[in-house]
Amino acid sequence: MKKIVLQTMIIFLIFTAPFFLVLSNVWADSNNAQAYAKRGLDNLVAGKFEQAIIEYTKAIELNPNKADAYAQRGYGYEKLGKFEQAIADYTKAIALKPDYFDVYINRGAVYREINKFDKAVADLTRAIGLDPNYAMAYNKRGWTYEGMKNFDQAIVDYTKAIELKPDFALAYRGRGACYRELKKFYQAVADYTRAIELDPKDASAFSGRASTFGEMSKFDQAILDHTKAIELKFNDADNYFRRGFTYAEIGKCDLAIKDYTKAITIKPDYALVKFLARQCLYGNRRI
Repeated sequence: MKKIVLQTMIIFLIFTAPFFLVLSNVWADSNNAQAYAKRGLDNLVAGKFEQAIIEYTKAIELNPNKADAYAQRGYGYEKLGKFEQAIADYTKAIALKPDYFDVYINRGAVYREINKFDKAVADLTRAIGLDPNYAMAYNKRGWTYEGMKNFDQAIVDYTKAIELKPDFALAYRGRGACYRELKKFYQAVADYTRAIELDPKDASAFSGRASTFGEMSKFDQAILDHTKAIELKFNDADNYFRRGFTYAEIGKCDLAIKDYTKAITIKPDYALVKFLARQCLYGNRRI
């Protein structure tokens, strides 16, 4: 009897061994994929995006059905400015996980970056459908409508973002920019001011308010804000250009030329600045 049982066990092991070997390999691959993904995440957090992409690629090779790996690799590509690769990975992640909220947000933002506005709006609208209380989704869709010059609709989305998150400095700045485009200067100044109160280191908010003051012919206030923007972001040619333009408006061409020269030093191919500098040099002080 014992002999029969032993023979049965041997036969069982012979026929099932390949199955368990395959299963163990699957488990090993899964564990290795998780290990690569963990290293990928560590590198993303550390800002080492190229290495993160390498790790996630290995994870995907071992487990090609893991949506998170595509999503995170896509984010790495996005941070490197490789937008087409980012979109491809985000799209694969969504195919594997159709309700992947974060990826709709990210892919929508990338579409906005490359001016594919309709696709951006579609993704961000889908994200809002999945979570209608997420302020950033409205902010990014507002930013997209702003890029489409649909300023009224952008204001609607920025306002909704602010309702959901009253301390959302970025939304105030975006709405301020739209009010400025619509020549609603007092509303623009109010929003830029609120953005600055919430984030005093936002150079773009100071720059936007400065430009608004300039359009209101409040040149002294404009120069103060342009100067603050330059303090916060001293290597931005546009900030020097805008302050120089304001100096030229009030006839201070020496100061204008100084700012134009600095802008050209930072951005040598800045053709508009070169033209305006020549205007000042030849005595045409009103631009």
